[in-house]
Amino acid sequence: MIVCRHDIAVAIVFLLAIAATYALYSAGLSGGFVFDDFSNLKILGKQGGIDSWETFKYYISSGFSGPTGRPVSYASFLIDANNWPAHAASFKYTNVLIHLVNGCLLLALFIVVLRFHENTLRLSRRAQWAALIAMVVWLCHPYLVSTTLYVVQRMTQLATLFVLLGLLAWLRGRRLLAFQPRAGYIWMTVGFGVFGLLAILSKENGALLPCLALVLEVTVVRRSRLAGPLSKGWSRLCLVAPTLLIALYLLYIAFSVGWFNDYHGRTFSPFERLLTQARVIWIYLYYWFVPHAYTTGVFHDQLMLSKGLLTPWTTLMAVAGLGALGGVAYKLRRRWPLYPMGLAFFLASLALEATTVGLEIFFEHRVYLGSGFLLLPFIYYGFKVAKPGVAIATSAVLCAVLMLLCWRGATLWGNYPLMINVWAQKAPESARAQTELARLLYESGNRREALKVLDAASRTIPLDLQVRFTKVLVQCKVDTATEADQKAAVIAANQTAYRPTWFNFLQKGLVWSSDPDCKGLAPTFITQVTTALLASNKDVPKNSITYGQLAYLKGVSLLLSGKEEVGFDWLERSLQGGDEPQKLMNIAGFLATRGFEQQAMRYAQQARKKVASGELYGKALAEAPLLPDINDFITVLESELRDKHQHRHSGKK
Repeated sequence: MIVCRHDIAVAIVFLLAIAATYALYSAGLSGGFVFDDFSNLKILGKQGGIDSWETFKYYISSGFSGPTGRPVSYASFLIDANNWPAHAASFKYTNVLIHLVNGCLLLALFIVVLRFHENTLRLSRRAQWAALIAMVVWLCHPYLVSTTLYVVQRMTQLATLFVLLGLLAWLRGRRLLAFQPRAGYIWMTVGFGVFGLLAILSKENGALLPCLALVLEVTVVRRSRLAGPLSKGWSRLCLVAPTLLIALYLLYIAFSVGWFNDYHGRTFSPFERLLTQARVIWIYLYYWFVPHAYTTGVFHDQLMLSKGLLTPWTTLMAVAGLGALGGVAYKLRRRWPLYPMGLAFFLASLALEATTVGLEIFFEHRVYLGSGFLLLPFIYYGFKVAKPGVAIATSAVLCAVLMLLCWRGATLWGNYPLMINVWAQKAPESARAQTELARLLYESGNRREALKVLDAASRTIPLDLQVRFTKVLVQCKVDTATEADQKAAVIAANQTAYRPTWFNFLQKGLVWSSDPDCKGLAPTFITQVTTALLASNKDVPKNSITYGQLAYLKGVSLLLSGKEEVGFDWLERSLQGGDEPQKLMNIAGFLATRGFEQQAMRYAQQARKKVASGELYGKALAEAPLLPDINDFITVLESELRDKHQHRHSGKK
């Protein structure tokens, strides 16, 4: 086999691109863990580390990020650490390596798709360069920095990796159908089965593998002379049926919730989410085609919901624009099929996360899989119509700009305080961004600066409970919590749909309200806030997480206020929303420290029974206290109860 200079040049550029991408991302390896990293990774140290088959089974069974538990993703974290706390650099390093592997797989997929498009096994030189440049653009695009350097988003990366492998196996099978049909069907079926399962067990949107294959089949593959005839039975069973099942599942969610009813724990309905996603998709496309070094990162709670086609008016424009985009793509399907392929692949990749599933509205990592094919048509057809020198020069400039932006984005991720400052500035209406900035300032000793941030945020978003409540907490430590601000927090609570993610900062309010150093704040404030939240969320079921958390907070605040009878009643009510061992032990621990040992014993014994049953999994297992710790707690309680009994008995004598 003769290797020409052109092939050597392509190989050199490929290796340089891989090395350059790693060098760019190395600027972000110094960053720490953020947000969801902690809740997902702290399980590593739950039983003193993962050092046996039993602790491994416990760890793998504790995944709670999705319905499957995502065991493949959780297992991958053991590459970097088997205990907690751990160093973030190792996790980020592995994420960067996975990103590089995904880039290589994407290049292989580009090459195979372009072979089908050009009806040749030997791609033209322009097509080879187009595929390579498209890979470099994807690898170095700054919009993917947050996915790559956010440790827990390895779940997205791994799902993408296995989907790409599944598509490559399927395309190999499609080629083999032309001369080895049996081998072709084996490649396609096994590829879908093995890589599809691994993708789903990494993250649930791996289930989109058949849908994405169907997009490639309809737009490019079935038109090619390289592809052998595909059995209608296999196509219906393995491509069409899974796609229809996903579509029916998405419709089922909308109808089961109610198109105009809010999801549990959310402030929007399926109808509102679907309308809002039309605008969100345009935001994704904007940041992809107009790259920025800095975005709002992981803070997107400031995005206005679409309540109707004209509320806001940009909703109608977004919906009409997507329709027009689809119409143009349809018109181009024969002459320039890569355009409809790129658009359809992108939209299909968002099918689960940008439709009726009740997830949060916006996250950058959702474009990681589908963005790969967005620029390939422009680069490929650009190389076909432009002079070689012009095409190479333009590509070089594009890659250089993206690399600079990628490096700046990675550098930002390597400096957490600076990153939060930038995100807070870019998203002044994001309660999460402002409260996180305030937290950083407070913990670094700049308490008055933290209060200034919260003062400004409370003026910008006056009815946000998270901002108002956090402001009251900081006030009580800096000066004194004012009645006006406490009242404003209660008013905000009375107009707010509760989010279970708020439990931690509300619980912090419980602790601080009993702290002598927290001036002007009393447990009655927590009672007022939880009462207002229960009133504004009166339609939530009694067996929901929302009701359980709010009832628990109210019960504890009442006990702290000396209202024992009604406090115990609310604690019992909280168990209707779930009697997880963690909640039972929280109640038991609280009661034990306040002299209610007998009541504490009852809750602790309930917790022990549940943990000992071995029936816990997912989040309940991840958060459950260890059985030896519960037993130690009960032993101490038994000792205290015996001492009390003996004291009473000796007193009578």
